[in-house]
Amino acid sequence: MECPQCGHRNGPGDRFCSNCGTRLDGGASIPRQYEPPERSDGTPPPPPPTPREDIPEDPADPEWRMSPVPDAEPPKRRTWLWVLAGLIIFCVLLFCGFSLFVTSTDTGREWIDDLATRAAEVATPVD
Repeated sequence: MECPQCGHRNGPGDRFCSNCGTRLDGGASIPRQYEPPERSDGTPPPPPPTPREDIPEDPADPEWRMSPVPDAEPPKRRTWLWVLAGLIIFCVLLFCGFSLFVTSTDTGREWIDDLATRAAEVATPVD
């Protein structure tokens, strides 16, 4: 079947064009919710079902009640995720604090210089 909108060739059983999405069956009717049964004896079909009359439609009516909502389970808390996030935040804060200590205080600079001197002494072979 060829699409009337874009001219794309579609399969014989396709209802919509695979290229542009246009409906192919040319305005097929929407099925009805209630189809009266056909009778061969000539009697008229029964009328469609009507809504129940004993249920009031007005929510302000004291007889109108909704069914109770079941208690929903509380969402599961992922404690391991919170612990991991806390550890990561702690490590980042510790690193930032240490960096500030080393770069902005005299004691921190002296400590890094002393550490660098010791590392150089260990790495230098003694003759």
